[in-house]
Amino acid sequence: MTKKMRGLAVLLVALSVATIIGRIAGVRPFELDSAAAWSRIGAVSDPDLAGSGPPATAADLFNGAATLSRPSGSPFPDAIGGHAETTSIIWNGQYLMYYRTFVSPAGDSCSIPQGVALATSNDQGATWTPVNGGRPLSALQTVQQGQSCRFDDSVESTWVYAPDVIADGDRLVMVFEQRDHDPDYAGPGQGRSLHSIRYVTSTDGHNWSNSSLLLSPGAVGAWDDEIGTPDIEKDGTGYLLTFHGHDATGRMNQMRGVVRLDTLDHEYTGVRQRINLSPTPDWANYGVGKADMTREPDGYWYIIFEAFSGASGECGRTDTQTVVGIARSADAVTWSVAPTPLIYGRDGLSCGYDMPSWQLLGDVRGIVTPNDPPEGGSLVRWNIVGRP
Repeated sequence: MTKKMRGLAVLLVALSVATIIGRIAGVRPFELDSAAAWSRIGAVSDPDLAGSGPPATAADLFNGAATLSRPSGSPFPDAIGGHAETTSIIWNGQYLMYYRTFVSPAGDSCSIPQGVALATSNDQGATWTPVNGGRPLSALQTVQQGQSCRFDDSVESTWVYAPDVIADGDRLVMVFEQRDHDPDYAGPGQGRSLHSIRYVTSTDGHNWSNSSLLLSPGAVGAWDDEIGTPDIEKDGTGYLLTFHGHDATGRMNQMRGVVRLDTLDHEYTGVRQRINLSPTPDWANYGVGKADMTREPDGYWYIIFEAFSGASGECGRTDTQTVVGIARSADAVTWSVAPTPLIYGRDGLSCGYDMPSWQLLGDVRGIVTPNDPPEGGSLVRWNIVGRP
């Protein structure tokens, strides 16, 4: 997701799946008036104009040849709710979507992330149904000493969330953020949460391997001492991995980094580059959080990302804004940013439409975000449609 604030936010993200205040990977809001919010949505069309125009591409959206349209009905049932990241893929004819869930293995609604759950679609991505009632996959579950349903940083815990999946030959590869909390890290009662990026593999999309470490956090005070919301993509015979970075001391703004991997058989310890937004727009002056890339036939990478401006990166503040932007790059390091955000967040009581992910599955061409408001009550898919 997005760093410490979101991390802690996520804790609260479900403090009541109905009253979410924060989250772990995305963040921030703004508009006090919902009508005003809609009027300010950059390249986004009227939400009632669902399906106006032909399906379009990420390149069309960046170039202004397409817009976003919010369907009048949601493709996601209420059971797929909470402040959640998503990732989708077609695998061996199956339409699969993985997402952060707040449903425990026992089926209870919890106030902290419970792991990664699976949803499937029988109508080519038009609508989605959670598998096993939204319970987390067995290899991707939160574990907390004592109980795993309510926030408690006085005990050791491991949280799992922010999945991203790709096809890699005859297997699927999923990267995710893992938060390991040690209540006595620097001495009795001096706890710290270490955020790392790990990965698992699967051949059927339902059963996953044990996880392996891919990227560790940097030193305290470094730009990447808290990392997460990973996005992995195939790049020739290797891989590109982007991730958010945040320093726990709060001296620096949020940012996003990228590494190039030849293989996934060991922890990466090489150079980490910070991505460069060129130019950095005012609406991203506090930094960038979760992002999702896709490569189009024109050879460019296109990224959608949450960006923050104002006084901080926290949720629930009227002096802070969240938007979803789009950018293009040839090398995944330097990005040309479209000047106008795609989506604006809303009021000062929530996190805004954040944590965007592409959902590009055949004729389904869209962007998925949490809803706002009510914060975390559901997911939203914004369809990409060509301008008439």
